[in-house]
Amino acid sequence: MQSYVTPHSTPRALTSFDRALLQETVQACVEAVTENRRISHVTFNMIVDSTFSGELPYAWSTFPTGWVTRYLRQSYIAHDPVVRVGIGATTPFFWTDLYHEPGERQYLDDAARHGIGPRGYTIPHIEHGTRSLLSLTNRTLEEEDWRYYIEAIYPELLVFARCLHHRALGELDLDGIPLVGWKPDMPCPLGSQ
Repeated sequence: MQSYVTPHSTPRALTSFDRALLQETVQACVEAVTENRRISHVTFNMIVDSTFSGELPYAWSTFPTGWVTRYLRQSYIAHDPVVRVGIGATTPFFWTDLYHEPGERQYLDDAARHGIGPRGYTIPHIEHGTRSLLSLTNRTLEEEDWRYYIEAIYPELLVFARCLHHRALGELDLDGIPLVGWKPDMPCPLGSQ
């Protein structure tokens, strides 16, 4: 039996990702996850242009304001290996598995100095003609422990990524952009895998 997020429902056996999804906004959801898990930061990006011409995606994040400002001022989107790989990926990936092109090392070192990473995991989600990237980071676990942790919560992460995707579509004003098969009142199943 599936339960659904509605304002008046009381789902059974809620996980911390389920509890995060009970928040009212995408930003509140990503913030709630960092309170409940061994996750340092969460960023959720929505790319509505399937060609991704280098424009900044819509973003919700727990990254420090100073880092976000620096990222924008330095045009780091052009040197971000997670964005480079994420815009074409169809499966999740660990950041430490990424090949780094010339110029990306400086970006990664700067991110680390600002408390971003070094461990990260990104889940791409493609649905309704749009793409989203859910990225989680950790500063405290060793690589092996981080991978074990992600493996343990993987089913929850997939559902969370899908639900955030739907929630973001509902929050964005996307007049004129065709969304294949999406309806604003689509429920998000809780506790499903």
